[in-house]
Amino acid sequence: MLKDNIKIIAVAFFSTFLYFAPVFLKYIIPLNYFSGIIGFCYFISLVATHIALTIIGILALSFVIYKATQKQKQGKIVLFIAASFCSMVLLTSQNILLKKIILGDLPVGSNLLKFDTNKWKGNSSLDTTNDISRRGMMLKDVVQNVLPGKNKKEIEELLGPSLETNYFKDVEKDMIYFLDTERTSIFNIDSEWLLIWLDKNGKFDGYKIVND
Repeated sequence: MLKDNIKIIAVAFFSTFLYFAPVFLKYIIPLNYFSGIIGFCYFISLVATHIALTIIGILALSFVIYKATQKQKQGKIVLFIAASFCSMVLLTSQNILLKKIILGDLPVGSNLLKFDTNKWKGNSSLDTTNDISRRGMMLKDVVQNVLPGKNKKEIEELLGPSLETNYFKDVEKDMIYFLDTERTSIFNIDSEWLLIWLDKNGKFDGYKIVND
């Protein structure tokens, strides 16, 4: 009976992993999984599955625990649902941890290229691969390694002049750069911007990635 239960749990885990794989792997392979009608339907199914599996899974897990305390035989379907729920929770936690380790608070794909001032300022800086621009791919290196310690003049030498735009005009910022179409939404209809703040000595003090 124990072997049968282990098999059911293993099947539940791998089935759950395969279903959620595009979400779990996007920080390693940042493809646009949600583009097109198939991707949209998959995204909608993710939301429905999360809600349904959470509700049913908690009930199934409670029932499994009760059966275990009574030393009674577990039902295969109930055990499968409970194991799928636990797998979803585990994989989601690992997904959040993976994003935190790799990207911190940055959008997906921000770690794909090292900074190159010519590529950042060049005509092809907004050319995209898998819907991520070159600027977007350099973002992690820019904010973590390039900007710290630089003053406004040095930043503009590297990134080009700060833009004059009406976007975020009510936000007290010192510099602003266009990055990409937004990467934090399934629809990607807005734009992504890098806001930069300088300290009292005119040196880089902080940044924020915002969508218009």
